[in-house]
Amino acid sequence: MGLVVTRKPGEALEIGDPKGEIVIVRVLSSNEGGTRLKVDAPLHLAVHREEISERIRRGVTTPDQGGRGRFDLIAFAKRQQNWSLQTFGPGYLTESLVDHIQEELIEVEQSPRDSGEWADLVLLALDGLLRCTGSAELAAKALSDKADINLRRAWPDWRTVDRTRAIGHIAEPEAAIDLAVM
Repeated sequence: MGLVVTRKPGEALEIGDPKGEIVIVRVLSSNEGGTRLKVDAPLHLAVHREEISERIRRGVTTPDQGGRGRFDLIAFAKRQQNWSLQTFGPGYLTESLVDHIQEELIEVEQSPRDSGEWADLVLLALDGLLRCTGSAELAAKALSDKADINLRRAWPDWRTVDRTRAIGHIAEPEAAIDLAVM
């Protein structure tokens, strides 16, 4: 769902958290040839500068998608897998990845609202998953299968547990073994 606003030249729209990061979009001018905008964003925030009309022309997105297009997990995972193999070499690299994940966990604890630190964890976990499964398709299937398992599990009411500790699923009773006599 997108936000549709009307602004005149010289007017601006602030996007973001007033107590956090703010992006200001100002209308510089507007005429039959198009609308000129100025985007002021903190330097560390990535601002995608490609024109949406160009993305639509290339078929990467549609106007209904707001210029973003769909995120393709398989294509993303393949790109990451190729980069990781070229950068770190082949193999499972379990010890290396676990060591790096432990370092990143400390950084997340120090900066829990830094999405980049959380993304580091996801990318490292994805690298491990890709090395474990061997392919982007199997990694995506493993993610989907595990999410399905978690959705089927019973979980305690989050309001009744210690929010500083992991919330584990409720253990399922072991299957009864039928020792029927033949």
